[in-house]
Amino acid sequence: MFKHPGKRNAIQYFPSASIILFTLDKKTNELLIYLAKRRDDLKFFPGLYSGIGGKIEKSDYKFAELIKNNSDFSESPDEISYLICAWRELLEEVGIFYYKTNNTELGNRVLNYAISQKSIDISVLFEKFQLNIHNIHFNDFIKAGFRYTPEFTNKIFTTRFYLLYIDNENYYPLINDSHNEFTTGLWAKPEDLFLKFKQNKFQTSPPILGVIRELFNFPKLKKSGNSILPYNAIEVLNTNDDLPLGLQVRIEPHSGIQIIPFKSLTRPPATTTNFIIIGNEKKIIVDPGTHIPQEKKRLDLIVNLLKADDSEVMFQVITHHHQDHWQAATYIRDKYDIPIALHPQFNDYLDESEIIPIDLKLSDEQRINLGVDKFNKINWDIRVKFLPGHTNDHLVLIDERFQALMAGDLIAGVGTVIIENLEQYYSSLKYLDKENITMIFPGHGPVITKGKEVIKNYIRHRTLRGEQILATINSGQGKTIKEITQKVYKDIPNSFLMIAEKQVRVYMKYFKDKNWVKFNPNNSKWIQTKEKVH
Repeated sequence: MFKHPGKRNAIQYFPSASIILFTLDKKTNELLIYLAKRRDDLKFFPGLYSGIGGKIEKSDYKFAELIKNNSDFSESPDEISYLICAWRELLEEVGIFYYKTNNTELGNRVLNYAISQKSIDISVLFEKFQLNIHNIHFNDFIKAGFRYTPEFTNKIFTTRFYLLYIDNENYYPLINDSHNEFTTGLWAKPEDLFLKFKQNKFQTSPPILGVIRELFNFPKLKKSGNSILPYNAIEVLNTNDDLPLGLQVRIEPHSGIQIIPFKSLTRPPATTTNFIIIGNEKKIIVDPGTHIPQEKKRLDLIVNLLKADDSEVMFQVITHHHQDHWQAATYIRDKYDIPIALHPQFNDYLDESEIIPIDLKLSDEQRINLGVDKFNKINWDIRVKFLPGHTNDHLVLIDERFQALMAGDLIAGVGTVIIENLEQYYSSLKYLDKENITMIFPGHGPVITKGKEVIKNYIRHRTLRGEQILATINSGQGKTIKEITQKVYKDIPNSFLMIAEKQVRVYMKYFKDKNWVKFNPNNSKWIQTKEKVH
């Protein structure tokens, strides 16, 4: 039975529905699809173009059970709840009342009601306006794949995608400002959106890109009742439902860069490390960090696919020596003959039993050429940059086509960055701040679409944290490390206090080197000597 929202092994599951509207251009008879741009400040998928949709509400499922018990619907309550959610979201988000009626006044009343409500209880709506479930043609909602968001965080959206043909003369999507999830919408040809994505001028989620890619590859149309169905694409999208994550659709937030999370021995709140693939005809792998035997099967499927498409997998690059970034590297090297490329000091920080082979020692500012980006007709160069701070042997990769950053653990998509050397870390962030970084692929967590903005926020955050620590020291007759930690990190769980304490020590070393603080060995307290921080 459907549970809303579910929890399993500390993972929260949010069943959701998403609709991509499509129509035919009146002049050219070409296929057009409708997507809406999400607000930049949203927690999930900020600034990306998406279908119309959202998570299934409890009221959706209750209404689905009611329908199942009082109608001839063959679908399960679970499947009906996805349809109800999709129908409701159309009404809430873009003002489409998809309901067979000649009563214009009824349609206007329903739309005005939807605008006035923060959210709609579907049962209340049907009772208030005496709506008939049989006037909704749910058969028009064409299944276009069932996808779940990658396990970047502990919140997973399990989403049923639909395509819905609409006639622009009777239905026209209009962003509902009162719900304020989207800022704008657009009608466009799939091929135009696909080419804009390749040029880094259009960003969308992987499942939506998968739909666009298939519509682009299979543009044929077919009449289906009163609607028009791009049937080849639908067949492919639904056939892929049972494939493992990373094979259903390419998780490709940026053209030519795929990111696939694998479970690893990482630090909470992260549970996975991002396995990154860069390139087309020539490829490199970044941070193969999984250690889980059950994950090896999926890893084998993906690496075999990379090896089977007539492209060259040049080598594996590991961003630093922490084990959650390299534990599958030797396995891949031995089984698939893919060399390992490392920072020259990488093995200096490992125990003798952990040392891994270095097939290629990387150098700072080295260029790795992946051939030519054929869509943009430019050289495809990946620049290696040594940027310590998280560790002394830390490196990042910059895709110089559009300044996309493979950040390792220099920047986190989930949780926080553990710093070993604050002076180096500040220097690394300031270097990136000058690089005009667009998108960031972190070692853990989801992709960061506002790269430059996030880097500036990291610098501000670290500076503010330093000011908080100095203010705490200055508020009395000095403070111990433990007292500083408890004051500055008062809102974190006790289980993280030891990590926080280590970070305070890193700050104190930095301040001491700057002669901003001094240590009193008689009482183990730190005293501020200067007020200015970094």
